Amino acid sequence: MPSERFTATLITGRIEYAFNTRTSFLGFVQYNNEDQRVDFNLRFHWIPKIGDDLFIVWNSGYTTDPTAPHRFPSFHTLGRPLNGAVVVKAAHRFAL
Repeated sequence: MPSERFTATLITGRIEYAFNTRTSFLGFVQYNNEDQRVDFNLRFHWIPKIGDDLFIVWNSGYTTDPTAPHRFPSFHTLGRPLNGAVVVKAAHRFAL
C-alpha cells in the first residue's frame, strides 16, 4: 500500500430480467477509478428443455484514463476494448 492517502471508488450495477421461466438476461457493469477502467458482463441464458442449457456471455473492459485517445464513454471506444470475449456454452443431459 502506498504511504499516502488515497480514495478508491468502485461502482457496480446489475440488472436481471426473466423473460419467462426458461429464458433470462443478466447485465453487470463495474467502474474502478484506481484501475481507470469500466467492465461489462452480459449474459443470456436459455433452457430449451429441462436438463439442457445454453449460455451466451459477452465480457469487455474499457479504459477511462483521461489521457487515452479512445476512452469510455466515447462511442469510438467500443471498437477498442482492453480485453473482451464472447463465450457460448451449451450443456446437454444424457438420460439412459
